[in-house]
This record gives sequence, C-alpha cells and structure tokens, in this order.
Amino acid sequence: MKGKVKYHKLFLSMIVAVVLVVGFAFTASASSDGPVDIAFVAPRLDITEFFGQFYDELRITLDKAGLNYRVLEAAPPGAQMDIEGLDHILGDIRAFRPDYLVFVISEWHTVEPRLREIQQEGIKMILVDNKPERTDVDPIAWILTDHVTSGYITGYAAAQHFAAEGYKNVNVVLFHGTPGGEVGIRRMNGYVQGFDAGAKEFGFTYKIIREVWTHFDREMAFNVAQDVGMAHPDMDLVFAANSATALGVMEGLRNVDMLDQVRITGIGGQLEELAAIIRGDILVSGVRLPRAQGQLAAEILLEYIDKGGAADIRKVNYGRQEVIWTAEDVFDTYPLMMLDYPEFRMKLPPGVWEAQIARLEKKS
Repeated sequence: MKGKVKYHKLFLSMIVAVVLVVGFAFTASASSDGPVDIAFVAPRLDITEFFGQFYDELRITLDKAGLNYRVLEAAPPGAQMDIEGLDHILGDIRAFRPDYLVFVISEWHTVEPRLREIQQEGIKMILVDNKPERTDVDPIAWILTDHVTSGYITGYAAAQHFAAEGYKNVNVVLFHGTPGGEVGIRRMNGYVQGFDAGAKEFGFTYKIIREVWTHFDREMAFNVAQDVGMAHPDMDLVFAANSATALGVMEGLRNVDMLDQVRITGIGGQLEELAAIIRGDILVSGVRLPRAQGQLAAEILLEYIDKGGAADIRKVNYGRQEVIWTAEDVFDTYPLMMLDYPEFRMKLPPGVWEAQIARLEKKS
C-alpha cells in the first residue's frame, strides 16, 4: 500500500527522535515485501506553483506504475525562499535515511555541503532545476531548467511587443530575485540579452532606469512596485524574476493607477500568472512545464529501481520551455488537470474557460 506524510515545518529535527523509533509516520502500513521510501523536498509545495505541480505528477506517475512506496514531503513554511529552512530539512532527511531523495534546488551553493552528506549516507538522489558547473555531488540524474533561456525567450518576446506597438525607446525596470542568487542572475542576464537582441533586430532603443531586489517575494514586490511607479512615471516595462514577483508588481502598479501604461513580464507559469496573462494584466511569461518534469523524474526513478542501477539513464535532462502570450497558449500548453483549480478559473474573464474547453473539444 502507498501512503504519505506531510511535514511542512521549518525544523523537522523536533520530530526526528519520535519518527526514528517507528520509521516514517506514514498514513498507510507497508506491505511485507517492503516499500520504497522516497523523500520529496522543495522550497514550497503549493499546488498552484511549479513545485506542487511537479510533485503531484511525480506521485501520479509512480501510482500508475504500481510502485510500492511511501513518501515524505517537506518544505519550509512561508512564501519567501527560505534557505536556512531547506538546510534544516535536508539535515533531517539525512537522519531519516530514505532510499531516494527528489530535491528541487534553486540556490546551489547554500545546500551543496548538505547534499554531499546525504550522498555519503548512500541515499540516491534526483536533483531538479539547477546545476553548478562543478560538483562532486553525483545524483542518479539532473532534471534542469536553462534559466538563461527562460530569460532570453521572455525578453525577446517583450521586444517583439514593443516593436509591434511602434516604440522608439523603452524604459525598463528590473525586479531581481535575491542579491547574488544564481537563478535570478541567470534569468536576468538572459532577459537583457533577449531584449537587447530584439531591440537591435527591430530598431528601437531602451534604457534600464532602475534595478531592485525583492527576493522572489510577492508582498515585497507589491510594496516596492508602488514606490518605483511613483518615482518613475515614465517607465514602460518591468521584468520580474519569477511569477510571484510579477504578480506583486501587477498588484502594486494597479494600486497607483499605472497598470494600464506599464507592461509586466514574468517567468515561471504560476496559475495566477497565467490567468493574469489572459486578462492582459501581465504581458508574457517564459514558462517551464512542471508536470512534464515531474513525470520524467518518476520515470527515471522507476527505471533505476527496475534495473538496479543507472547505467543506461541519461544523466542530464533539460525541460521544455514555452512563451505564453494568450489564452490559447495557456490551454494548448498545460493539461486541464493543472488548470482546473479555483486560483486559475476564478480569475479568468467571464466565458474564457467555457470557450477554451469548446475549442479544445472541437480540435480533438
């Protein structure tokens, strides 16, 4: 039988002593031949975000395959990227000693020592999202997002828009993630490269008039966006380093009556962000496909278990990325099971859901 336990806590160490006595505190008992113990750790587990959708598809694929397994899922509380919380969770995962760890990692340098300890314990890993140039951490496989490409395709798409609108000069504000953060730097570098390439191709100029760091946090982006909007009434474009930042900027600019004049671009594909694109509140987003990556992680894990090793498994795997402009893009890119949540449907203009379902049925 299969079961799971949720420990959405900052410090799992408070419960380690109890759990180690009885094994994982799963809601279903293990069968006599013994289940496979899998830990899933991510910065957040919200089903409306990449991490939650990835995890949901991972479970669905393992269930369809009939794997006898138990799962421990863990994430720090709160909306911000909590590096200290992740470090504590990984320390406790080492103590739990599962067979496998699937870990969605953003800022590599902060957790590499802990992953090295986990590897020394013999726990096999699948690492998702980010990979350093050099490391002695050796997982079964990497499932990666090219964050430079994420930024590039978004920046180039934004340039296409401003060229089509006849702009001769564009004033840009950059909303970074965390200072020095690897993912944010890669996305922003890619964005500027893509926008610059588009500006040169389409014959307009641009100026970066302000840069701010809002830690990938929606509330912080909301507050800062209002101040930036008041200080720069001539700004035309905001690039936000992730979905939460884009949504915070959107809400902040709406609060100072500037949403109609400023275009916002994001990266990620959170459900609320997709709905905002359909409404026209966010221009465009470069997105990764969490369910495809979650399915791939499960398939790699199943192959490894079946073969008893990783000899034939591709070591480095990159997920597909898309640019989302329209309702048609959203419904053609994402499965309906991912979109059918109140966070998405309730934020759509009236009739959009029904119209898109009818369109898809006609296509099929």
